[in-house]
Amino acid sequence: MSINGTILLTVMAAVCCGLSGCAAGERIPLAGVPYCDSEIRNGSFRSGVTLRAAGREAADAVCIDSYGSLVYDLGGMADSFSAEAGIDEEAYRDEVRLDIIVDRKLKESIRFTREAPRRRISVPLAGARQLELSVQYGPNYKEQTLCFADAYFRVRDRAAFLEHLARCRNRADMARELPPEPLPPLPAWKEIKVEPFVWRERPALWIGNGVLEYEIVPSFGGRLVGFRRAGGKNMLEQPRHPLPKDLRRGRSYYRQHTRFARSEPAWYFLPGEDLHLFGPYELRFGEAGECILTSRPSLFLQLRMEYRFLLRPGSDRLEVTTVLRNIGKFDRPCGIWSVAVLPTESIEKLELPASRRFADVSAETARYWKNEGSFSALAVSDIPFDRLESVERKSSDSRQLIRARLTSGELFTMEVPSDGPEAEFPNHVYAARQFTELEFHSPIAELRENGEIMMREFWTLQAPDGEAKEAKTENRP
Repeated sequence: MSINGTILLTVMAAVCCGLSGCAAGERIPLAGVPYCDSEIRNGSFRSGVTLRAAGREAADAVCIDSYGSLVYDLGGMADSFSAEAGIDEEAYRDEVRLDIIVDRKLKESIRFTREAPRRRISVPLAGARQLELSVQYGPNYKEQTLCFADAYFRVRDRAAFLEHLARCRNRADMARELPPEPLPPLPAWKEIKVEPFVWRERPALWIGNGVLEYEIVPSFGGRLVGFRRAGGKNMLEQPRHPLPKDLRRGRSYYRQHTRFARSEPAWYFLPGEDLHLFGPYELRFGEAGECILTSRPSLFLQLRMEYRFLLRPGSDRLEVTTVLRNIGKFDRPCGIWSVAVLPTESIEKLELPASRRFADVSAETARYWKNEGSFSALAVSDIPFDRLESVERKSSDSRQLIRARLTSGELFTMEVPSDGPEAEFPNHVYAARQFTELEFHSPIAELRENGEIMMREFWTLQAPDGEAKEAKTENRP
């Protein structure tokens, strides 16, 4: 047979296969596929559930609750994912949103409501490295279950795909099981003192230069847990709950204290990866007064996080730098969301650059913010917490500057140098009854493999009279 004849027969066979409904590869039900990692917040992963929606029933559905995610490391081995997704009508409490994220990029965002509870989804995955199915809250923030019925991956080599996923799942579990590294030998800095102490039963370090002091806990998400003037009182919110022995799966209230950062993808809100927030970081020392903390790689967010804290000899400011590095084998959007948490009761007034848009603050809470020159100010005593759960504001001003006037008379200032592109909301304040978050948002950057995004902050804490008090040592931890 001629070459042309062979090609013709091949094309005819492919056409016939398409007309008969046959497709390349094998179907693997979602319930039988081990996910690489998961963020299950308020519920659990369940299978074998019956989905009742739009007048039809589908058995053997896989379900997760808002807000939760399932992440699959595909290794470029899957062709597609397909499912009948929906909210069970008998268990409807609120609408829910499904974000379909491929290689850390949002491909589709779908709302499921009482009027539109069910939809067939199909996701092409040829060459993709990762799939995330992220179930987000609806407008009422009520826990809602989203089900995936008749859900399956289509792959070309079933055995190799399942073996790859099992290996990835084991890697993710092992990353959390590894114990923290021991603290390295303390540096012999002359003008910067470093002393070990125990914070919540965890090894920690106190660093001071006679003007300011800060404290870090490498085994607890690399956290900055203390910041004060020399000999003064720590101004950061401390945990109100005992820290469990195992923080591999954190809870929301372990996030509401101290200082940390999280990734801010362009399309959705997640509190961050538990490995970054609660896992152990490697500690090394740089120049005098510099501590560098590096996380283990997150197989969920495909990121590695680094914190750099620098207190120079004699300086009255602490440099706080956050670095995120893309470890995925793909380009992806990424940003930094830096969060410092203070006890609300310790704050007298909050100040941030005046917003240029009314949309930066809701109409309900706008009345509590007063314009004072180029700043918007919020007196904490004016917030009616008996009626409002919280008050927040996002400032679109290009200056990244937040000030907190404390009841002690001290003035805490956070500032990001303006030497790069603007974020959508550079400054963000969230005040609840027990804690207040002071937040900076970086711009969203497109990171190549091994690419980095960095944000540097300057922290100062002035005494009531504007003068730093003489350093004391008796109050050191």
